[in-house]
Amino acid sequence: RKSCEPALKLLLISLNRHDPRIPVVVFYPPADREFLDWIQTLNFENILVRATGPRGAYGWNVKPHAMLELLNEDNYEILWIDSDVLVTKNVFVAIGELEDTTLVVTEEALQSQDETGAIRARLWGFPVKREFQFPLNSGVMRVTREHAPLLVRWKELLESPKYQDAQRQPMNMRPRHMFSDQDVLTALLSSEEFHDIPVKILRRGYDIIQYYEQMGFTVAE
Repeated sequence: RKSCEPALKLLLISLNRHDPRIPVVVFYPPADREFLDWIQTLNFENILVRATGPRGAYGWNVKPHAMLELLNEDNYEILWIDSDVLVTKNVFVAIGELEDTTLVVTEEALQSQDETGAIRARLWGFPVKREFQFPLNSGVMRVTREHAPLLVRWKELLESPKYQDAQRQPMNMRPRHMFSDQDVLTALLSSEEFHDIPVKILRRGYDIIQYYEQMGFTVAE
């Protein structure tokens, strides 16, 4: 949305400050000439703005679509960052050296930590093989080609009629397991099908600040 452009600019400024060599792809359908001219004032060595959204994506349900699009273009490793995020150091240095099979996600903010007994996977009807202490947040993700099957399955569920019906409901009426894209991802990673994917979680208050409402960034953090 055009109203999100200030946040997007702040993200790009912070990325540029810490590593202008990192190749950046910006999915931003409302991009206009003024925005494209502003991009030229940054000193990224490799940045591409796509004014067409990934096919089949809608609302905030865009992540598997966008990452699969990039993987299909011979990229091997992708770091997804939401447009309301700021970085404070080189992002790949912050994540660290990882095996190709390791997926990176973040911990959900404190007020939404309601994942007892892998409830999201159970509500989807998936056999449970792993339980997380909290729901996973997809605001920052690292994937490789090793994760393509997970992304394909995630995309299928986000395009399913029952999930899309849930997205038409007011947010306070949506089922827990279909509240947003990241609830579906939490369910999949808890399921028998994808429980063997190694997951590195960026922890709130240490690796990432989830500054979201009253409990997003606590006094203890």
